Amino acid sequence: MNKKTQRIIIPGEPVPKGRPRMAVTSHGKRVTYTPERTKRYAKSVEKWALTQRVKPMKGPLRVSIWFWIKRKGSWNTIDIDNLAKGILDPLNGIAWEDDKQIVDLLCFKRTDIADPLTDVIISEWNEDANEKTFIPEIPAHIKTVVGTIPKEALKCSSTLHESTT
Repeated sequence: MNKKTQRIIIPGEPVPKGRPRMAVTSHGKRVTYTPERTKRYAKSVEKWALTQRVKPMKGPLRVSIWFWIKRKGSWNTIDIDNLAKGILDPLNGIAWEDDKQIVDLLCFKRTDIADPLTDVIISEWNEDANEKTFIPEIPAHIKTVVGTIPKEALKCSSTLHESTT
């Protein structure tokens, strides 16, 4: 079966989505706002996806996200679900129409990496119960845009690809 697959590499330290904050204006009105760090990272995710020519996919999707984090020991200080939200929400309208299309979501967090990045793999989903996770090769145009990919990321993707085929 020939499935459509897209891959997005986002260089830099992954940023978990921050919770909305509340503030009180000088007039006593309560307002909710998104933390600035979350907004900046969302813009970065959008930029890298567009730079790598990602197009919105239709139908049910499978998404695998690898978070390669520089900070040693941060595996127990950053919630993986908040990292995922920091990627999924900004990709609405860019990689898919809406993240409710995602029926399979696989997330992996690895720490103590020299060159941190986030690797997002999006593929069409089908109902084949025996379907295995597919990790495609990194397209040349992405390698050119992103630059060097940590050898840990390449090694892990190769190992996964070999073990699931």
